[in-house]
Amino acid sequence: MSDFKDKKVLITGGASGIGLLMGKMAFQNGADELIIWDINQQLMAKEINNLVADGHNASGHKVDVSDARSVNEAATTLINEGKVPDIVILNAGIVSGKYFHEHLDGEIEKTIGVNVLGCMLVARAFLPEMI
Repeated sequence: MSDFKDKKVLITGGASGIGLLMGKMAFQNGADELIIWDINQQLMAKEINNLVADGHNASGHKVDVSDARSVNEAATTLINEGKVPDIVILNAGIVSGKYFHEHLDGEIEKTIGVNVLGCMLVARAFLPEMI
């Protein structure tokens, strides 16, 4: 994490766990701004307030990465505000915590939606602006 100096970093699933830790590490390594995308609005707001209280430039958007409309609307907002991220960390992910043969169809679809489709949708939304 050495190339974060003065960078704008977006982390999906950044309100808790590894995503939140990576956001804090980005600041420790010189990031200028952190944008968190997470489905959990309440937890995200709490963690952003903590980061801001520590003197960091942090903001967040409630985004369901498995939903193209949600991703595209949030990405368009950032792009229109001139906040195209320099670095995008595709961290959002879910697990159901049971044996695969016990999964219902909807659980499989949700897992693929967040863990696979979400990465593709977010990357597609920003890639033209980042290259």
